[in-house]
Amino acid sequence: VRSTAYAACSASSAVANQGPFSAMTDLVGDGPGGLLAVAVVVGTRRFIQLDAIIGLVSSVAYGQCNLYIREGVTVVGTAFCNMDGAINWRTTLPVKGIVDSPTPGTHTYKVSAEFTGGGSVTISASSSQTAFLLVQDIGLASP
Repeated sequence: VRSTAYAACSASSAVANQGPFSAMTDLVGDGPGGLLAVAVVVGTRRFIQLDAIIGLVSSVAYGQCNLYIREGVTVVGTAFCNMDGAINWRTTLPVKGIVDSPTPGTHTYKVSAEFTGGGSVTISASSSQTAFLLVQDIGLASP
């Protein structure tokens, strides 16, 4: 029996730069609370897939940007990028997470970032290079 209370697909986006920063920071966007976040209603025994694409610019030649998809403080997806290049090095980093059978009800997922290595990072987003978070119900979880 398939629950009818689920979100087939929900998304949030950001079209403006944010930063620079180095400490753990929730990214801004058009989602709940003005964040790059998505609130979804999850049914019983569902697999939820989370995907984010974020553009980054570092302030130093070497360091590491850590991107997270989180529910509250719980990390459900991570990506790490060593900024081994030049100052103002640009890259786009994908982040993926899978949540197996979250509790039925409303869940809010958000994207956060931090930079280690003595410098800072700026999230690079515009109308032509959107940062986004996509949450999809990808099917029935195992019993």
